[in-house]
Amino acid sequence: MKKVSIIIPAYNEEEGLKKTVKGVIQAVPDAEIILVDDGSRDNTWKIMEKLSKEHKNIKSYRHKKNKGKASALKTGFSKAKTDILGTIDSDYTYPPKYFPAMIKKMEKGYDLVVGSRFLKGFPKKYPLIRALANRLGALASSIILFHKITDVTTGLRIFNRKVANLPTRAKNLDFEAELTARVIKSRIKYAEVPITMKPRLGMSKLNLIKHIISFFIAVLRGAVLKSNP
Repeated sequence: MKKVSIIIPAYNEEEGLKKTVKGVIQAVPDAEIILVDDGSRDNTWKIMEKLSKEHKNIKSYRHKKNKGKASALKTGFSKAKTDILGTIDSDYTYPPKYFPAMIKKMEKGYDLVVGSRFLKGFPKKYPLIRALANRLGALASSIILFHKITDVTTGLRIFNRKVANLPTRAKNLDFEAELTARVIKSRIKYAEVPITMKPRLGMSKLNLIKHIISFFIAVLRGAVLKSNP
């Protein structure tokens, strides 16, 4: 299995961060783990500093001010030393155990492999309204992009530098939606693998109506964005 760098962005995620990192270490022991604190006001940065001292493969970086998830991820991309990158949210909703299967899938010739929560139907213990919103968003994205997508916003991903270097204008949680659209519109090889999920640790930052609109705009933007934004 190829060496990978796993980027974990966090904003006020002191409750789920440790468990997420521990899960990543267990799933991909040789991975370079890059933690990016996006201006947290809780103990997130202290936890990152401690983890970096305890594990030689973990490096931590900090934004003094909150810049949004997209900025935190891009900081992680710029610091990573490998050509294969992974992302996972720090709230422990995505099980890191799926990383090895996703990496193997990518080694078959794909550029972006995402963990889909909806590839095999609605996940258990997932809020119905949010599940419906995600499915409708994926359906709309599929229509816009002429490509079947079951989970446009998933934060569990494996991809190469070609994907990481695609131009995007997203600032926050809309990054994944825009990047997915850019990949498919650019005819870059995309695949999904089914995953399960867990209840979130800590408070969600998702404003359902606001972010549904921003995700939809991000898909449209990704579908038409030129090479030099």
